Amino acid sequence: MWNDVKHLQQQEQQQQQALDEASQSLENNAVNATESPPLNELENVNIFEQLPSQALATTPTPPSTSASLFMKIRLRESDDLLLFENNSYTVLRGTVATDAQEDDKRDDQLMMMDKEKHRKTNNVETQTVDAHYKTRAINTNHIEKSTVGTFVSNYTVHDTYTNLERTTQCIQIDYDDRHEQLDITTYTRADGCNDLSEELETSKSFQLSSMILQRVLAGNIFHVYQRRFRNMHTSKSLEPVVNYLYRLQFLYRYRYHETSGSAVSCMSWCPSNTDILAIGYGVFKCSACKEHERSAVCLWNIKNPVNPERCFKYTVPVTAVSFSHENSQMLAIGFYDGSIRIIDITMGDASNLVAISERKTSPSIEPVWQMKWIKSRNSDEELLTISQDGFVMLYTITSNTFLIGSRQIQIFLDETKTKTIQIPANRFAPLLTIEMHPIKANVYYVGTDEGIIHECSIYDSFQHKSFKQVHKHGIYSMQFSPWSPKIYLTCGFDWYIRIWIEDIEEPIIELRSGFEPIKCASWCPANSTIIACTTASSLNIWDIKTNCLLPAAVHRLSEWYGETNCSNSNNISNGNSTNITTELTICYFTGCGQSIAVGTDDGSAFVFALEDMPFSPHLQYDALEEAIMRSLVSKPELKRKIKQLGFLGY
Repeated sequence: MWNDVKHLQQQEQQQQQALDEASQSLENNAVNATESPPLNELENVNIFEQLPSQALATTPTPPSTSASLFMKIRLRESDDLLLFENNSYTVLRGTVATDAQEDDKRDDQLMMMDKEKHRKTNNVETQTVDAHYKTRAINTNHIEKSTVGTFVSNYTVHDTYTNLERTTQCIQIDYDDRHEQLDITTYTRADGCNDLSEELETSKSFQLSSMILQRVLAGNIFHVYQRRFRNMHTSKSLEPVVNYLYRLQFLYRYRYHETSGSAVSCMSWCPSNTDILAIGYGVFKCSACKEHERSAVCLWNIKNPVNPERCFKYTVPVTAVSFSHENSQMLAIGFYDGSIRIIDITMGDASNLVAISERKTSPSIEPVWQMKWIKSRNSDEELLTISQDGFVMLYTITSNTFLIGSRQIQIFLDETKTKTIQIPANRFAPLLTIEMHPIKANVYYVGTDEGIIHECSIYDSFQHKSFKQVHKHGIYSMQFSPWSPKIYLTCGFDWYIRIWIEDIEEPIIELRSGFEPIKCASWCPANSTIIACTTASSLNIWDIKTNCLLPAAVHRLSEWYGETNCSNSNNISNGNSTNITTELTICYFTGCGQSIAVGTDDGSAFVFALEDMPFSPHLQYDALEEAIMRSLVSKPELKRKIKQLGFLGY
């Protein structure tokens, strides 16, 4: 142990001796640094080459006395850094700026020397605040007030109340669906006073102010229904309990006193603003024309469900309306006498006429039942119409106020059904519906009163391409599925709704719920398997995914004039269970498919929201194809034909 301690002491002494020798060599190098080599030679010297090799070893060894260590420091001039700059604000005497400054200073001195305008000034620092100025939008005229006295005698008061009793009238109107009476007091102008009612009716500013005021007042009452129409309150897919009841929630009832008694013959939703609905009042295709029929086209808005925002009155019953897809302010109107009129709905007066048909270019004198806007070859819009006398007309808008009509085709009656007729009869088939092909822009389909669909082309004005017998009687509606360009439905007078595929001659699905004609049928844009149709007494909702024998829900007309409740499909009777003489005419879904509008033959139009409906499938076409294949379990041959066609979607 003593030997180990002694050995450690010897190592410490050796290390201390090595350090002393290294410090002495550094002092010698500092003395020799005065005789340094030139700068170019110093730059090429590597200090590590002059270090002893023992200094780079892992174990410390005392350096040799011949080693020379030195440090080189180079000082270079760097770029200037601007830390602070204070520019001079003085100018040379005799310049223009100096003269202006001296003039201002002289004026200040004269002002201070004047006794009457003496002002006390202090040189202090302050912080100014932002000055707020009035703008032209908020600036108003000065309100003048004055105190004025007057004198009223007993004779003046007596005469005033006597005139009120003479010019006051109390009337009673129906203000709800229960036909309850409401007393309203009206006042008329006394003798000798100017009547301003006619002047106010023609004033555009008054009409605009009245429309805005009615919207504000209606929003206080119907704000809950307006939010539901905009889909702000809908059922969520994550709710724990969901019941599919196919229920209708009543939102609005569009009714105008000047069109009361006229049937809702046609509807058209505005493509750019789905809040606006154009309704035509006149003659429906399933009813006869009355002698004194009230006719008008009203534009309804959900912001004011009480009164229409536009009302265009006509002497001839309206049978068809259609909004333009390119120019949403243009509305085409078809009449019972075969004439066509295109108006601009932004103009509320008589100057709204854009174009009208002429008799020399429009030979049809029968009712125009339906119209379609199509694109021409030069990308302009044209109007394709059908009429009762079998004419298919194409109207073009020109620079003047007259439409140029050209006859596309005239459909003849089926010869096999007219062989037994021994007297001269009409050779042309009445056309009731028209539908454009969703992909082929030049192909359209027309349905006749004989239950036949004719496939025609705009480029062939002499004959149709093909035809198909789809119903035994008249076809009232035809519509392609929004999810397939080859699947379409038809409904007619023979109580059936039939779903077809283009290349198959027999229907793939037949829907029937009673012994009443189907006046209108429509696909739901939100769900590919839901179809709505109207009969004379009810609105039926079908879901071909769940049941093709009975509708999922039947909503009777009698319920809408009281409480709108849904009757389950298990308690459906085939007959009409109401004594109300009013009948339904048409039904159309909104663009989103969450609401539906239904018309009646007494001039009322109901808007409902669809509640407790199945959620929209993620793959709409796959859900439709699955529902069709499931309904064809008992028809293997037809199912095989559909599979051979392959994919039928877009």
